[in-house]
Amino acid sequence: MRGFLAMVFFPIASLVPWRKILPYTTLVNPRRNAPALERIQQPDHKHRNRVHVFHGTFDSERDVAKYCTESPSKNRPEPLNHDLPDATVNTSEVEIVFGGARIGAKIPTLTKQPDGVFHHVGSSNTVVLLTEAAFCGLPYKLNDTPKLRYAGALDVTEEALSS
Repeated sequence: MRGFLAMVFFPIASLVPWRKILPYTTLVNPRRNAPALERIQQPDHKHRNRVHVFHGTFDSERDVAKYCTESPSKNRPEPLNHDLPDATVNTSEVEIVFGGARIGAKIPTLTKQPDGVFHHVGSSNTVVLLTEAAFCGLPYKLNDTPKLRYAGALDVTEEALSS
């Protein structure tokens, strides 16, 4: 009986456009450079304008601030620092952009080709920016966290620095 069900069910199931019905079920995001997440990055003075972009969905701006910049107790690190074990993050160098309108206004000020960043951010309502200074000159390795997805790094344009 089991063989019969497999013979009948699997050909029918393969005709269903599962990627359109459940678009976020893949384990690997094909838009990202996965090997870049595995490398330890060294501080580089040539890229001091570099910003690392994370995105996610939060209920409120207060929840994001609590996750990124507030320590739960005196002797415990911020949740963002806890979730990035291979990076020491100075949370005073973290910028939080909450809300679609603010994200839409901020990203074009960072790069001349904002389409790639918008593509990564997708429907997320929060963008968290970590400047190169946030790592205090120490080597670091970035990854996704339970609440934020790492979209990559970009060098901020000179126009954005002057504004």
